[in-house]
Amino acid sequence: MAAKKEILKKATYKMGNGKTGACVLYSDGTIRVDGVRFSYPHLKKPYAGDDGGEAKFGVVGLVPKGPQGDKVRKICLFQIDTLLKDNRIKALPADKKFIRDGDESDKEEAHGHWMISARETRRPPLRDRENIPVEIENIETVFEPGFWGSILIRPWFQNNKYGKRVNAGLSAAQAIWEDEVFGEGRVTEGELDDTFESYDDYGDVDGDDIDGDVDI
Repeated sequence: MAAKKEILKKATYKMGNGKTGACVLYSDGTIRVDGVRFSYPHLKKPYAGDDGGEAKFGVVGLVPKGPQGDKVRKICLFQIDTLLKDNRIKALPADKKFIRDGDESDKEEAHGHWMISARETRRPPLRDRENIPVEIENIETVFEPGFWGSILIRPWFQNNKYGKRVNAGLSAAQAIWEDEVFGEGRVTEGELDDTFESYDDYGDVDGDDIDGDVDI
């Protein structure tokens, strides 16, 4: 029987839905972060990314800056520093840590947030707001980009041919409340094809029988 993990550090705060959430560091080194907004959730199928590396399940959790973000970042950095000390590393650049400044991202939705990146080779356990396991066929609708929830991450130290860094494994995730889906309301190229007309050199609509008239 596995030993019950203990709470080493805990910080509470108000989440975006007005409820109280927490960031908790457990004795097994995992960290639970409540009130993160899911960005790039790849939880149904593993994703290799643009670099063509090993395909993994993962998510980027966006933590709003302010009281919540300050507390979450403090606990994450504490565990990062612990891992660095254990491995006799004095410091790492900011881009070598699993929590980064969203204001430095080219993604607009990350601005004003701290970004927590977590990945795992195997699909992690996933729960809905009632703490019920999410079936595979429902993952994409329960964990849409832009929805909010909690993540349980497992920070670990990497030291291999790719360099030194502190990554985070994704141990579990829970969806709690819905919000506007990232990208919703943006017009796709296909929709533009159906919306705008194509004009010839004379300013007439291509394929129109009558000059100056647009079929409606």
